[in-house]
Amino acid sequence: VGFSYKDDKQYHNSDKSTAEDNHLALEAFFEKYPNYKKNPFYITGESYAGIYIPMLAQQIFSNKSTINLKGVAIGNGAYGSEKAPFIYMANHDFNLGHGLLTTESYEKKIENCCECKTGDVLHECDFYHPTKSSTCGSVRLEEIYTPNPYNIYDDCGANSAYIRLYNNYYAKKLNKKPISERSNELKCPYNGYPEYLNSPEVRKALHVKEDAKHWADCGGSYSGRDTDQTPVFNQLLNEYKIGKLVVFNGNFDTVCGHVENQRFIDSLKLNKVGHYSDWKTPDGFIGGFVQNYEKNLSFVLVRGAGHMVPYDKPEAALQLLKNVVGITQFKLTLLWLSLANDDEIKDLPGLPKAINFKQYSGYLDITEGKHYFYWFVESQKDPENAPVVLWLNGGPANDDEIKDLPGLPKAINFKQYSGYLDITEGKHYFYWFVESQKDPENAPVVLWLNKGPGCSSLFGNLGENGPFRVNSDGKTLVLNPSSWNTVANVIYLESPVSVGFSYKDDKQYHNSDKSTAEDNHLALEAFFEKYPNYKKNPFYITGESYAGIYIPMLAQQIFSNKSTINLKGVAIGNGAYGSDKAPFIYMANHDFNLGHGLLTTESYEKKIENCCECKTGEVQHECDFYHPTKSSAVRLEEMYTPNPYNIYDDCGANSAYIRLYNNYYAKKLNKKPISERSNELKCPYNGYPEYLNSPEVRKALHVKEDAKHWADCGGSYSGRDTDQTPVFNQLLNEYKIGKLVVFNGNFDTVCGHVENQRFIDSLKLNKVGHYSEWKTPDGFIGGFVQNYEKNLSFVLVRGAGHMVPYDKPEAALQLLKNVVGITQYY
Repeated sequence: VGFSYKDDKQYHNSDKSTAEDNHLALEAFFEKYPNYKKNPFYITGESYAGIYIPMLAQQIFSNKSTINLKGVAIGNGAYGSEKAPFIYMANHDFNLGHGLLTTESYEKKIENCCECKTGDVLHECDFYHPTKSSTCGSVRLEEIYTPNPYNIYDDCGANSAYIRLYNNYYAKKLNKKPISERSNELKCPYNGYPEYLNSPEVRKALHVKEDAKHWADCGGSYSGRDTDQTPVFNQLLNEYKIGKLVVFNGNFDTVCGHVENQRFIDSLKLNKVGHYSDWKTPDGFIGGFVQNYEKNLSFVLVRGAGHMVPYDKPEAALQLLKNVVGITQFKLTLLWLSLANDDEIKDLPGLPKAINFKQYSGYLDITEGKHYFYWFVESQKDPENAPVVLWLNGGPANDDEIKDLPGLPKAINFKQYSGYLDITEGKHYFYWFVESQKDPENAPVVLWLNKGPGCSSLFGNLGENGPFRVNSDGKTLVLNPSSWNTVANVIYLESPVSVGFSYKDDKQYHNSDKSTAEDNHLALEAFFEKYPNYKKNPFYITGESYAGIYIPMLAQQIFSNKSTINLKGVAIGNGAYGSDKAPFIYMANHDFNLGHGLLTTESYEKKIENCCECKTGEVQHECDFYHPTKSSAVRLEEMYTPNPYNIYDDCGANSAYIRLYNNYYAKKLNKKPISERSNELKCPYNGYPEYLNSPEVRKALHVKEDAKHWADCGGSYSGRDTDQTPVFNQLLNEYKIGKLVVFNGNFDTVCGHVENQRFIDSLKLNKVGHYSEWKTPDGFIGGFVQNYEKNLSFVLVRGAGHMVPYDKPEAALQLLKNVVGITQYY
């Protein structure tokens, strides 16, 4: 390998000979550098070093070497061919958790490949030696491949040497497709170490033999490989009583994944010491999670890393090394009509420069004295013809044009409107409507509705897919290049009444799923009465989270009342679909957590064993943790991250969404409440609450003078969590909706992709085509898509959490273009 060579050039390497040679090389090192021999010595490495390292340690001990070996640390290790059953099952579990595998495909594999015996835990389902070999082999996995199997969130792919290694060794071992060379079209970084090491000057400086071969990453003959490391581990732990044995894993790796390695540790049957807990880097962020065991064994998960932890997470890797060698210890913690000119925003405080579009804000009054506040921003390009996008929580009127929005950094090229939409019973719905920056007269109209129940869609405008973001000063604005009004007219509606600036005259609020759907429909009719020039345009309803209930029921109202609104489709992001989906949620949360390393394999499998009735032929998602067959309690060794809406966001959610989670989702999901974000962490801050409560901004948006203090979420809400199964069926079968898109970021624990995909499975629709990747305009993988009959699609957005337009704005804009028909998935 590399510059190493043998005089006769006859190479017959094996696991055994490599261990022996490595030991001799070490002895030679310490003979050459005897002053280091007294120092504590540790062996570390990654990948196939999962075999090299234990066997080298074994050689040192068995030969009674005077090398002062204190411990070993193995990153994303391979532990031998006998571990194939772990690998096959673990790969399916990992892929499900990250959205690389459809739930239907996963569960068909379970049903057709596993023998179901009461008491058997899940990892004993052996895909390598299936009990039903005839049916198991016939089940085709709807499985997705990413450019880099060593890190599934790296768009650039591995270098050439590691691609060859994967294709020649790991792909065959894992029964995977070979991968392609990275594309030169992508602007990816390049490390020129091969050229460097082959430079004559460098070779000379390194004292490389003059006639040494051309340096290459990998190569050479190797036989006698994949030695099972179980007996070696047992000997190191029991006989030699090694001082420290650390198995660490990045959790984005499909080659030597954390699930399989954790199951390998489970197979050693050691007692745990303490609980599965988080460990932190010096800057206070969560580096990952750790489980200690008796006999000085630890399993360490490094959060957000792939196969090569020091490359992906160098700071965390350094901290890990410090922990291994005893310099530090793992720091554990337990744990969106005609325009209304009076509503034009004329002077919006805090804009850094003039904007090239108009915006409006004000109130929408509906029934029961309710007044919904809106904020409307015109498209920056041809707003007269651009699509209109409604982000639920408001709508504009002729007097509602926003003339001078405070804080704009520059002139804008679109109009925007805000104010109130008045409906029945004294209800006034506030809206903000932004015209499209391109041809607003003909562009689609999109309504956006935010989460809750009871949260404002103005966050969608100022924090997700609107034309502006608010700086941390709460006064000035920056422009969002991925704003949805670059292609559509967007409405942000504050709904239900009592949310944000929306209100009811008598202040008696009795909101429910049913009343909200009825009121939202009436508010939309009021919007198109105010802006009749947009009524001909294609109309789409979009939103996220609890809008999984708002949106289908609003569409149902539009169709059932034979409205003339030109509804073409809906798109729901990370949706909640009703309380009857609880069994999906409970099981899906465990599957998700396992795939991301938030749950130990042992804990997962004990839950399966103790809470599920095992019946031959049943697929796994029919295991119902909500109504378990065995009521005995099993404690989950489950980890929590600062932000349940995005488990890889170290900063945590804002205060309003923390309260929403603790008061609603945590109870629904049977989770612990989460804490406020730490002020010690250097995290970005969007000053939209302060901005919306500024007197100048409220005046520019035509907010009622005595309107209450604006807040993200709040208000009375009952009659919630309506099951959306019959609503979906009616939209698809009776009303034949033009497009129904369910999209999910795959880093969300609140309304996760596994549970939502299983909700779609429950509709029992035929698939159209295969589960396939879709790309953003820059050529990177945006995510994956599965189409179904009756115009339904499931779209996974790779690397996003609960709020897709916030986490992945470019991908979210591409998704909108696909939904409204500007582009297609490709």
